[in-house]
Amino acid sequence: MVKLSDIAKRANVGVSTASYVLGKTGLHKVSPETRERILAAARELNYVPNVAGKALRKGMTYTAALLFPDISGSFAFNIIAGLENELNKNTYSMLFCKYRNQAEFEEKCRLLGGRQIDGVIVLGCYPGSEQAVCQLNKYHPVISLAHKIDVPEVPSVYVDGSRISFLAVKYLIGRGHRRIAIQQGVDSNKVAGAKAAADNSDVELLFAPREIRSGKDFLNWGLAQKAKITAFAAYSDQVAFEFIGSAIDKGIKIPDELSVVGVDGEEFGALLRPALTSIRQPDFEQGAAAVRLLMQKIKSGSAENMVLQPELLERSSVAKINK
Repeated sequence: MVKLSDIAKRANVGVSTASYVLGKTGLHKVSPETRERILAAARELNYVPNVAGKALRKGMTYTAALLFPDISGSFAFNIIAGLENELNKNTYSMLFCKYRNQAEFEEKCRLLGGRQIDGVIVLGCYPGSEQAVCQLNKYHPVISLAHKIDVPEVPSVYVDGSRISFLAVKYLIGRGHRRIAIQQGVDSNKVAGAKAAADNSDVELLFAPREIRSGKDFLNWGLAQKAKITAFAAYSDQVAFEFIGSAIDKGIKIPDELSVVGVDGEEFGALLRPALTSIRQPDFEQGAAAVRLLMQKIKSGSAENMVLQPELLERSSVAKINK
């Protein structure tokens, strides 16, 4: 096994200098030229850091757990990619822990409390399960990802929900739509954002009941309304995909007869016909930010909420209506 002293000898530096560079603990103490010489020596000798030994010395595991739901699509993939990329920068490995329902979520929180890990990133939390997260936070630092969670001392990384619906409704209004259906989901801020976008206008917003979760149900609910709705703002791209498929099955043309906007900015949406207009959430960035918050909380014991901003991805699923 190649030792730190072997690297130091090859680079003609002291062991402590090599440690500063390879351990990333004192890069400011080493000149760029010396730093590159040490890194080159490490590459030549195929040096692999002894993470186990480092963990033992510092009393840490260098492992973080991700508690996540049964999700799919490029949005979820990119979030996990952001997590993994940032964890790699900190020489951390990731423990995946999946849940499928509320009971399983709470049980996984309990089990993770007894695991030898340095922290947990929780993707999603059921209403009423906050106590399980609070209890987990007593054992390990916890960060909430993609959702703001109402648990003391558990900071969250999430996208501004009001801004998501504001951008969607504002865009639909700009395209001439005056009766717009909104799928609420679980974020109450989205209602406020939608209303703010339509404030002081002649636009009528129709909010679907919270139990309307699928694209098929959203379409059927909208078609059952007395007056014709011309545009639908779906809760996610996955819902919008199903909405478009259900509309096609009914012989409804998108966007000629109905327009739809999704949320997430899924890459598949660009391949759909019509390509789905969406409000993109910064997915990779959310994952990376969650890890940065977790590292901060591990080191200092606390961290602050981080709110990221969405952006409009204009494609072709929204028709322009002449006023």
